[in-house]
Amino acid sequence: MARRILAGLGFAFGLVMFLVVGGIAWGYIRRPNQVANTEDWFMVLLPSVACALAITVSIAMLFPRGRNAAVRGAVHGLFVAMQLLLAILASYLLSQGDVIANDGTAFWGLLFLPTVLIGFPMAVAGIAIGAVVTLVVDNRRGKNRAFEQRSKE
Repeated sequence: MARRILAGLGFAFGLVMFLVVGGIAWGYIRRPNQVANTEDWFMVLLPSVACALAITVSIAMLFPRGRNAAVRGAVHGLFVAMQLLLAILASYLLSQGDVIANDGTAFWGLLFLPTVLIGFPMAVAGIAIGAVVTLVVDNRRGKNRAFEQRSKE
């Protein structure tokens, strides 16, 4: 029950952040000569992709059946990492939202760079830590039969 509540709150938070960051990105896209090449598109859309990933992982947490322990742990770890990234981006948006919406350098420094330098490494670490912790905990509880069979061979 708690997992579903957290996943629902994560979905709502991700959706709000996707709309806010997507709206700011749309403002940059609509300006003439603001988004001119592939690098500009990548910079403008990457924070929105991180928000969409948070929404997707929240939905995946709602349906945990049919997954082994490693995948379930990886999803939980990615969920935590993406929600932490969204909290970081939200803190920047709350304090500097008007500057980010109007200044491309602020968008780059306060949305794009934290997504690249903090968010995606944190996502990789969350996936790895979540998978390992879940495997170890399930193995100690005796729930992971496949792991026990492989370790006996």
